[in-house]
Amino acid sequence: MKKPAPGLPGGLVVIDCRYWQKILMERFLMGGIYVKCPVTGLDFHTGINTNKKTMEGDNSYRNMESQCLHCGQDHKWSSKDAFIKEIPGPASRHDGNDTVN
Repeated sequence: MKKPAPGLPGGLVVIDCRYWQKILMERFLMGGIYVKCPVTGLDFHTGINTNKKTMEGDNSYRNMESQCLHCGQDHKWSSKDAFIKEIPGPASRHDGNDTVN
């Protein structure tokens, strides 16, 4: 066990939170499921939001079909074709120029 940091009340222990931050990001934070358009090569959102843990363990993402925002066609996909892009939180949406990304 780590020693309490000097000056912290109640014997609080200082720990490195990067491990827990990674766990939270991978397992619990929501993101959009994206696939690559075979016509344009551009990524598009399937209209489904989930987290990494659910997507990895969920067998329901088989024989899916989503309309592509780039070419307008319906594309078939499954979990092996898809990836998650994190939905930005409020702090990451502001670019400093009064616009929203």
